[in-house]
Amino acid sequence: MTSCYNVYPRTDFGRLQREVDRVFGHAADAARPILGTSRIGEDENNHYIELDAPGLNPKTLNISFQNQELTVHAEYSAPNSDENSTPIQWRSGTPRTGEFNQRFKLPETIDSDEIHAAYNHGVLRISVPKSETNKPRQVSVEVS
Repeated sequence: MTSCYNVYPRTDFGRLQREVDRVFGHAADAARPILGTSRIGEDENNHYIELDAPGLNPKTLNISFQNQELTVHAEYSAPNSDENSTPIQWRSGTPRTGEFNQRFKLPETIDSDEIHAAYNHGVLRISVPKSETNKPRQVSVEVS
C-alpha cells in the first residue's frame, strides 16, 4: 500500500526553526552569517574591497591593518532599538543583529598608510593604494 501526504517546506521549516529557537534560545541565529557579499578588485593604482552590509551601524565599524592582513569588524543594530520604541519580534528571515569579523590578506606591495574606507548606501568600500615602487612604469632606453 502506498502512502501519500502533503509536504509544506515553508511551514515545516518554520516549525523546525521555532523548535530549535525554543531549545537553544536563538543560538542558531548567532551562527548565521550576517555579512553580505564581498568583491575584490584592482586597477593600476589601487586594490579595492567592497562589502555589502545594509543596516550596519557605522559607529561600530573598525578597520585595522596588521601583518599584511586587513580586518573589518562591525555590529548590526537591532531594528527599532531606539529608547522610545518597542523592539519588533521578527518571526522569520535572516537576523540583522550581531557582529562580524572579516579578514583579507593583502600583498606586501601596498601603501598601508593611505588605506581609505567609506560606507555609503549599505556598501563598505575600502581602497588600498599600491606602493609606488611596484606600480607599472615605462623604462626609457638610452641609446649610445
